[in-house]
Amino acid sequence: MAYNLFCCYLRSSHNELFTQSRSKIVAASFSILLNLSNKDQCIASLRQSDTLQLISHSMMINIQCLKTQRIGCKLLRLLPSVVKSTRGTTFVEAATYAMLYHCSSEDIQLSGCKLFTFCSRQLQCIDDDSNLDNMVVEAVISSMEQFPQHVKLQEVALEALENISTRPKLLNALQSQSPRIISSVHKAMTISKSTDVFERGSDIIAKLS
Repeated sequence: MAYNLFCCYLRSSHNELFTQSRSKIVAASFSILLNLSNKDQCIASLRQSDTLQLISHSMMINIQCLKTQRIGCKLLRLLPSVVKSTRGTTFVEAATYAMLYHCSSEDIQLSGCKLFTFCSRQLQCIDDDSNLDNMVVEAVISSMEQFPQHVKLQEVALEALENISTRPKLLNALQSQSPRIISSVHKAMTISKSTDVFERGSDIIAKLS
């Protein structure tokens, strides 16, 4: 009941003419949905694919609102099973725009990179018929450059790059940025003592060399 109520509340914001008011409605709705995601009885409802579409669309039309983007990316990250089984690139697009628009937000960068570690089906769609390839690559590289001291983000970003590199078109986009990527990876490997960073970083450099 609570889930349905707040989804209706969220949908109503799409007809709101005053942007500031709409952003507040969406941010408040996202906060409530995030709280509901911790309740067992709401998990099944939140895992419906139309919920992801609703979250993604709301993010896209409220790109300027930092709170909406931060919570929206976190919601997408918390629902990997639905993301894996749903076709289309809507959530990848929403997360990519959020990462590029709010490049100084650690939370958004971490959640966005985490999403790219398990959205193989959407990356397939990007590889087939989308122009998102360069934007996705730019988003991940920029996150590494922006937060070189953030070990967890570097680990997740490298895992995302590994996943991205499995698709030919996306691998081409990576190769076109190879100097930047190799520089960022070397810096991450130098700063971090993480075995994961070293191993993933070495694999990425090998693919791009």
